[in-house]
Amino acid sequence: MFSWDSMRAFIAPIHLLSLSVALLFGGCERTERRPPELQNKYGDIVQSSSPRPAPVSQPKAAISGGDFSESPLQRVQQQVIERYLASQNAGQAYRTCRMYGGFDADSRALKRLCAEARTASIRDVESTENELRHARDHFTETDYQARCIDFRLLVKDVLPEREAAVIALCSELQISRWLRQIEEELVARSKALSTVLPYQCSMVASALEALSSAWSTKARAKYERTCSRYPDRFIDEFSRQWRIQRDTPDSDISNWSCFALDVMRPKLTEAKQRLAVTLCAEVHAEKSARNAISAARDRISKKRPLIPYDCKKASKRLSGLMGAWARLRLKAVVEACYVRLGRRIIESHPKSRYLACPFGLQQWFDEAVGYRAKDPALDDLVRSTTTRCQRE
Repeated sequence: MFSWDSMRAFIAPIHLLSLSVALLFGGCERTERRPPELQNKYGDIVQSSSPRPAPVSQPKAAISGGDFSESPLQRVQQQVIERYLASQNAGQAYRTCRMYGGFDADSRALKRLCAEARTASIRDVESTENELRHARDHFTETDYQARCIDFRLLVKDVLPEREAAVIALCSELQISRWLRQIEEELVARSKALSTVLPYQCSMVASALEALSSAWSTKARAKYERTCSRYPDRFIDEFSRQWRIQRDTPDSDISNWSCFALDVMRPKLTEAKQRLAVTLCAEVHAEKSARNAISAARDRISKKRPLIPYDCKKASKRLSGLMGAWARLRLKAVVEACYVRLGRRIIESHPKSRYLACPFGLQQWFDEAVGYRAKDPALDDLVRSTTTRCQRE
């Protein structure tokens, strides 16, 4: 009966005979089919028993701008730094070098780029500093505060020894801008006859106390010409505007007063204080003169007119002033109150009816006597009533 044991006993000698024949003829080439995922890497057929040639080393291709010791990270750093330099952002290129140790790297190309970034950053610092100085010296109205913040950070990284000077420059630049704003603001405030200084004046005064540079001397001189001398400028503008209104017959002077002059007087120089006193007297005198002339014209139409109180007040105030304007205004008041109105008063108190000097006529006579030299017509009127009204 056939069994598996008898079969194995029969096959074994045949297998041994085949192996001996293969060894006798030096072996045979064996081919092996590789999986598809390995065929592209090793080829479709791999020679398993044939001798392989020794690998021959090929020279590496030279890398543009680099050297053999560069790592992929260093090449990326170079590209980033080159982009910053190409976009005129040398400060950021320099910060990148410091952040990633580009100055201490073993790459010659990276060191060269970082040295170029530092040189460009120093040039940027110098050019920006010159630009800010020029703006400061010309009292620019541009706000450079945001730019100063970025500039200070750049200087702190590139030239830390100049940080204190740049901080002072930015402070001077802000003072320069304030002084420019003050100059423009004071023009508007003087025209409006405002007694309040701009808020920048106090800020400039405080900031200048902390500065001792040569430019601060120039800034203090400009501060003196603007904020400190504004009261004198105010008086000059008050005088100019007031005299225009004063000499215009139909102008409205009801809102003019001495309040602003009194507020500014302690801050004025001695000459300007005298001018302020004169201007205040003119305001009061002109208001009284206009009231007196208007009242005298109204009284002429009355049956028994009386001298208005404003006539005496205006005449007294104008008599205390010097100058051509005061003389002309006094003459106008005398003519209206004591000549024209005086004729009407004398006509309303004839001798045939009043043997003595009645109250209205006596009042006119007492006030007109002091100004008879101002007008020949008044002198004639006073002389005609002297016998009736002159007091012993």
